[in-house]
Amino acid sequence: MSINFENIGKQIKETLNTDVAIIDKYGFILCSSIPEFKKNSVLSTTLLDFINARSRVALELNSQEINSLVLTISGTNFVFTYGDQVFIMTKIPDRVNLSEFLPSINRLVSMLGKNSSTLEIKEFKVFDISEELVKIEKDIEIETSRNEGKYAIFTDIIKYINKL
Repeated sequence: MSINFENIGKQIKETLNTDVAIIDKYGFILCSSIPEFKKNSVLSTTLLDFINARSRVALELNSQEINSLVLTISGTNFVFTYGDQVFIMTKIPDRVNLSEFLPSINRLVSMLGKNSSTLEIKEFKVFDISEELVKIEKDIEIETSRNEGKYAIFTDIIKYINKL
């Protein structure tokens, strides 16, 4: 079953009057109206680790599971609402009452989770790491050449002290 996440995202945006992104459990952004998170891109590992920390946080709080996490940054709330296969990130101004907003978004995510057992990625971008490896090798060579002889005086002092 193929789900049109773009239409779902548009409906959420119109209904809740807020920017939204639908993201799979691997961090792939399926649709987004949040300017910072473009469609068909992948969340940074830092943000994905934060989002996936919910099970550890739930254990720390002696809870079974966490349905939503709220991150407040400069007067904007980023709300992460979890489902089985996808989660929804919404960007909400701080003037919005979250106690009224969260039940609606929780129901929507649970409904999406029931309708999507497996998500298909039709287009996947290949990332060539050879350029990155060349840059890393050059950086290592530069750093190694800088450090040659840098600590030679300490080696000489240690040798001298050992002779005494």
